[in-house]
Amino acid sequence: ERASDADALVAVSNYFADTMKKRMRLPDEKVHTFYLGVDADDYKYIPIKEKSRNVGYISRMCHKDGFDIVVDAFIDLKKKSGFEDVKLIATGGLTGDDKKFLKEQKQKIKDAGLQDVFEIIEEFEGDTRHKFFEKVSMVSVPVRIGEAFGMYLLESMASGVPVVQPSLGAFPEIVQLSGGGINYMPNTPEKLSETWAELLNNPEKLEQLSIAGLKGTKEKF
Repeated sequence: ERASDADALVAVSNYFADTMKKRMRLPDEKVHTFYLGVDADDYKYIPIKEKSRNVGYISRMCHKDGFDIVVDAFIDLKKKSGFEDVKLIATGGLTGDDKKFLKEQKQKIKDAGLQDVFEIIEEFEGDTRHKFFEKVSMVSVPVRIGEAFGMYLLESMASGVPVVQPSLGAFPEIVQLSGGGINYMPNTPEKLSETWAELLNNPEKLEQLSIAGLKGTKEKF
């Protein structure tokens, strides 16, 4: 009701604009999309061919953001031949509520004998954040519910790191506009593992996504 007093409303993605137009019964002409953005000069681009073939996760290490999906996908990936060198590197922190959940994920990694190829970077701000991007060749945050945006996608692509995201929320929109990633469904460990494997086995494709992601982020975000 109060929205009728506003001349215009701003949404951070077309996905969120459409969601709120339905929820608040807003006319199309009142809602406008203005994407969030990053300064690409704040990030260091490193060519994929100069990096190790590692997969990364950068978000709160919790069930809602799908950290367990990433862990299960990594365990599945390591059962396949040809990925002996690949590590899982995670950052993004956690709350007290997530400690039991994280302990369970670490135990799964240990039970699979993969503790030596799993790393958690405790700090995730400033220079440490950049060091995370230097260590990974792709990033996935398989959230269970679609998000309105996802700044970590722009940060990843500005660093030359392609994103592999489920087709939920604004993720398809960001990937399509930037050209710096791949969407997959269903949002299962098996499908994520399969998508990682395809990219890791195709370094040319991975490099194309890396270059396109940087260019697309500069032009669109």
